[in-house]
Amino acid sequence: MGFGEDLRGELFGKLGVESNVDPLKLIEQGIAEKSAGNNQGAKKVFEQAVEISNNQALKYIGQNQHRAAAEALYIQALATGHLGESDKQKSLYIQVVDSLLSAGQTAVAFGESNRGFACGTLAGMVALLYDDYDRAFAIYTEYMETSQDKENAGYLQKLLYSLGYLLDALKNDNIGALTDAQNFMSTDLKPMLSTAKLAGFESLLNTVLHYCQDVLQSKITMPKINVQTSLPRDIQFNQLFDFQLNLSNDGDGLANQVQINLSIPDDIEIVDGATEELIPEMHSSTNLDRILKLRFQTGDTSGAQIREIKGHISFVDMLNNSHRQLFGPIEIEFTAVSKKDEFLENLNKTKQPLAEINTTASPVPKFVFGIATKSVEEFSSLIRAEIEQEEFKRAELGINLLQKFVEDTLSMQISGSSTQEIEQEMSAIIQEANDKLRNELSAEFEMEKQQSLDALSAQKDQELSARVEQLKTDLSAEHHAEMNALKDEHQNALQEVRRENESKLNQALTQHESKLREEFKAEKDSMSFAQNAQIQEIENRQKQMVEDAEQRVRSEWSEKYDAKVKELEQNMEEMKQELQSSHENELRELRQQNNDQIAVKDREIQQLKSGSNPPQ
Repeated sequence: MGFGEDLRGELFGKLGVESNVDPLKLIEQGIAEKSAGNNQGAKKVFEQAVEISNNQALKYIGQNQHRAAAEALYIQALATGHLGESDKQKSLYIQVVDSLLSAGQTAVAFGESNRGFACGTLAGMVALLYDDYDRAFAIYTEYMETSQDKENAGYLQKLLYSLGYLLDALKNDNIGALTDAQNFMSTDLKPMLSTAKLAGFESLLNTVLHYCQDVLQSKITMPKINVQTSLPRDIQFNQLFDFQLNLSNDGDGLANQVQINLSIPDDIEIVDGATEELIPEMHSSTNLDRILKLRFQTGDTSGAQIREIKGHISFVDMLNNSHRQLFGPIEIEFTAVSKKDEFLENLNKTKQPLAEINTTASPVPKFVFGIATKSVEEFSSLIRAEIEQEEFKRAELGINLLQKFVEDTLSMQISGSSTQEIEQEMSAIIQEANDKLRNELSAEFEMEKQQSLDALSAQKDQELSARVEQLKTDLSAEHHAEMNALKDEHQNALQEVRRENESKLNQALTQHESKLREEFKAEKDSMSFAQNAQIQEIENRQKQMVEDAEQRVRSEWSEKYDAKVKELEQNMEEMKQELQSSHENELRELRQQNNDQIAVKDREIQQLKSGSNPPQ
């Protein structure tokens, strides 16, 4: 297909296709039908959209209207995709690219660069949809080179940046480039679509963005933020305590803009720490600890009071998707008396019945009271140690054993047993209680010891990971600073080169523009020849008709003309002869008169010579 035919189709073809049904509306209707579960109805609607858009495309192609044909083919491809015909859809996409490139080349050649570059950018995007990255890159490169010769090169390149950043995202797994592409689509490419009569491709922008995002989703690992909290076991009114928050990225991807937000009740004082914090980056396997020092102050200490701490974590993944997750509510119970005091009080109450034996008249022998008192004090010392270490579970076990021992001792004092039997029974009870307590405490101690070792090891690992991440962050900051410095230096060098070559470039552009104008004029003249072929043919026929008419006139009037010419020639000859005869007569008369005058003069001369007077 020649360039002239392409241009005539775009400029002089009929732009409308007579149809009262919009295939794009049909596609929307089909999607709605499919969402409602009416698959058969959706299929019929999609098939109707395919038929209408196909007819439109054929008509536009016949009229060499490549832009309109590309739009109709694209709509047909969308409907075909909803029908599940992937091979046919790819074939249609290829035709869309070809039509858009033809339309773009025509527009650029005719001076409509904005429209032409928009067509080229869209062509590259459609190529991405069927994974032809090489063709998309070739289109991008060709148009970028073409833009160098244009006066508005900067704006034209912005149109192409949408395609360029999409290619960067797909070929280099660069999620940031996807965001840049979206920005250029919104600010530069999308507004141009309606101006360039390409509004039907507006849905392509979202389609290609989602396609690229899905491709990157399959390649890029995602972050996973977990939150853990810890509080002291026993918190009293007006007591300073630590609320610890641990964040960990247990996923494989980078989390950006990690935002911590805590909701602390108004009557809890924040002594140290912040309820909000922004963490720019959290790499995989990163652990961070945050501690708030809090205090609950109240005048009412009559009973326990409960408060709740809530919070949420938000972050952005590598595909720029935002995530928000809640944690809590975390209940905090405030008491007027600490658990230590409570357990010590319970311990004293447990011992109290045995202590009362010494103050009342009792048949219990002195040595029984001595053995019981000694055993109770030994138990009490062990229990107090557990209470001081806030090992309340073990302390509660010891108090229960002590209570049983006291109860058994009291029951012996009223049994009436002999001294020897009492001593043996008490020894057995003491031995049993000691063994049970030691066994229970030993087993629990070994378990807690292992748990403590595991917790300590995990804490050391976390501290080491945190230190490594901090070093990475510091090195990254230094690297960014160096890179920014290099970028500034490079930018300054580029600016200097641009300034030095600006005049040369302008001169070269002017010369090249003149050359292009000459080439365009020659191309336009060539087009005009093809365009005026029919007009020239009509003019030739008209000329032939005139020549035939002239020939007939000559044939009809030839004899009359020749006769008239002969008649005129004869008349002219006669007139010539008459004039010549008249002239000769006049000439003879003049000669005669002249001769007579000469004769008179001769006589006068003779008379003068002879001396005679001349006659009077």
